Amino acid sequence: MARAALLCLLRHRTAAATSTSPLSTYRCQLKTSNSKTPAAGVGRASFCRPFSSKAAVNDVIGMDFANTDSGVAVMEGKERLDPFSLVADELSVIASRLRSMVVVEVPNLASAAEYFFKIGVEGKRFRPTVLLLMATALNVHVPELPPAGVGDTLPTDLRTCQQRIAEITEMIHVASLLHDDVLDDADKRRGVGSLNAVTGNKLAVLAGDFLLSRACLALASLKNTEVVTLIATVVENLVTGETMQLTTASKQRFSMEYYMQKTYNKTASLLSNSCKSIAILAGHTAEVAMLAFEYGKNLGLAFQLIDDVLDFTGTSASLGKGSLSDIRHGNGSADAL
Repeated sequence: MARAALLCLLRHRTAAATSTSPLSTYRCQLKTSNSKTPAAGVGRASFCRPFSSKAAVNDVIGMDFANTDSGVAVMEGKERLDPFSLVADELSVIASRLRSMVVVEVPNLASAAEYFFKIGVEGKRFRPTVLLLMATALNVHVPELPPAGVGDTLPTDLRTCQQRIAEITEMIHVASLLHDDVLDDADKRRGVGSLNAVTGNKLAVLAGDFLLSRACLALASLKNTEVVTLIATVVENLVTGETMQLTTASKQRFSMEYYMQKTYNKTASLLSNSCKSIAILAGHTAEVAMLAFEYGKNLGLAFQLIDDVLDFTGTSASLGKGSLSDIRHGNGSADAL
């Protein structure tokens, strides 16, 4: 069921992208400087190439889409799956754990840090949902775990470790929202006043920094150097992407290559590297881990493409934040290029 739910998320985002952007027929392929870690640098000629998503989906979810519509039947048959409901219980556990992870003795910092983890303003929890479903899909046939490397220890509870990745990912995501709202001078987020509008920019920035520090502590507790490297790269990419957005030159505002690179750094890197971390913790091969990375990357890119379209077509009420904010701040999006 988890595999089918992952497909549902991919098909939903792909279908939405098809109706709004010609990029839906392209697969974004990162250049790599070595076999292990994808580099952030991309060039349009090699970055986007025509593709069919069937092969990639086949590899990740184990269904044959080449000669049958069985996978489509799973999604379009009588029983439609709600991906979020499949992991609803775990999401509740993770939400409670996140609130406990940001407890601190300084009252002002405590209230700021938990601002978007309080019940009712947790958001869609899209990233933890994807990661939990990925964990379920990959844990069906968990290979024999290899001996621990120097400085690494094998997880005593695989699912708990994978849940921890979901928690770390959500914490990094929320930290990036706090910082983004300061940079964008936003006054609304998730249907409520943004933290910077409520407490001021300084405390909002410090709260974001605090969340990143707690995410680092949680990451260190996994004692897996490869996973630590992947998630550390995410933070680097976030800063790089935000800097690219802040310093966009006039000519770059109309460059799809530049936009897709920025989008990978700001959005897709977090999901792709987290999906890969889930596979690594389960002891899968480098090939399977890379397939998980590709899934997260393409879903993350599609997610942001649709989010940018909604900035044009949605309302403040439906988005939970101000519409047309990207345009007002001069931030390029695919539909504006």
